[in-house]
Amino acid sequence: MTCSYSAAAKAAYAAMKDCFKKSDCGDYWKLGNAFDTMTEYLRWWPATDSSLAQTVYKRYQVLLEPPICSKQRSDCWYDDFSWWGIASAKAFDPAYDSFFPASYKAQFQTIARETWTTVIKGKSNPDWTYKGAPNVWTNRDNGNPDKAYWDNKANWATPRFPKGVWQYDIFHVKREKCECSPGTSNPSDPNKADLGPFQNTVMNGLYWVLALRMYKFTKGPSALDAAKAEYEFLKAWFDEKLGPDSLLLSSTNPNDPTKLVRERVPTYAELDGIYPKVKRWAVDPGWCWGGDQGLILGGLVEYLNFANDQQIAAWAQMILGGVATRMVKEKVVQPYYPDTPPDDYQDYKCGNGVFMRYLLTSYVSPNSPIKVLIDQNKFNLRDVLLASAENACSAVAGDLFDNLNVLSTLTTAKALKIIT
Repeated sequence: MTCSYSAAAKAAYAAMKDCFKKSDCGDYWKLGNAFDTMTEYLRWWPATDSSLAQTVYKRYQVLLEPPICSKQRSDCWYDDFSWWGIASAKAFDPAYDSFFPASYKAQFQTIARETWTTVIKGKSNPDWTYKGAPNVWTNRDNGNPDKAYWDNKANWATPRFPKGVWQYDIFHVKREKCECSPGTSNPSDPNKADLGPFQNTVMNGLYWVLALRMYKFTKGPSALDAAKAEYEFLKAWFDEKLGPDSLLLSSTNPNDPTKLVRERVPTYAELDGIYPKVKRWAVDPGWCWGGDQGLILGGLVEYLNFANDQQIAAWAQMILGGVATRMVKEKVVQPYYPDTPPDDYQDYKCGNGVFMRYLLTSYVSPNSPIKVLIDQNKFNLRDVLLASAENACSAVAGDLFDNLNVLSTLTTAKALKIIT
């Protein structure tokens, strides 16, 4: 190996930090996602950067500068806020104290609280009533649903299981004023919008992790209630009795116990004896994103602290096995499965970097059910991590997410003692 792991990680980190200084580099959710990986790098290599918090906070303020109704704002979807909430919640964690100087610790704790409040209670808007990601269905059409429209077979979008969350609000009449949803999602109707209000895995995974982190650090009972409700939603969708409608994608080999998590729930509630399919599927019902695997893996491992259920541990192990055996090419972890790029590839290409970040936090979690799999090289996991690290080390310099993938992969390999 001629590539220097430490040099490659340092270069990727520097490029990501430089992105925070450029107004045209990255938008709201992408920068929150990136910040989460940068603090892991500082913790595990280890490295020092006394100015990171200042640089990131300064850019965060710029992201909020346009008025709340401005089309220039990029904090629009509930998942957008969740990325920042999770990254900023580290300011409560003593393990990250050295990366949040006293002068910025409170500011990032405030970001965590404010983004969490937005996710559970809704955005502030002078023209429309938002009530948060868990209440999207009940709040459809601004809290006055046109039931004749939504109960119509052609428009049916009733959730199959309760307690889940949606990535955006639902309304079937176009909003001309103060609505940040892009043109393709205004009106925001799951039957018509390309990037519409779906119960997708990324939103539910982010919500679950953020709820668990906020409860861990602030002990707010609403956060624990939210985490418990989200688990009930996911558990209902994980049920293999649902067959092809299960959120868990099984292997075509009946003797293979591994699973992957589908990109979104595939069906709505029963209507006239059938379960209507969710329209506007990302690519196909078997498409899976690496970031979702990481978020659900991370949520499962953290939730074991609240529910001593061996099924939770088994699911975590099955998903990790699924990534290591099915979401790889020449042993290198890929951003999605199968190898079919989605239309918004520039967003989804960070899938392997997000997965690696949550693999790390899951590995170091107390009583982690996946640590033994890696330590004993089950599913050739150590070989996969080494191949992924070597691939990352030799990667050609790219944009924010290219660097995120490099930094996250090398940081996880370093922390797990795959590389030195």
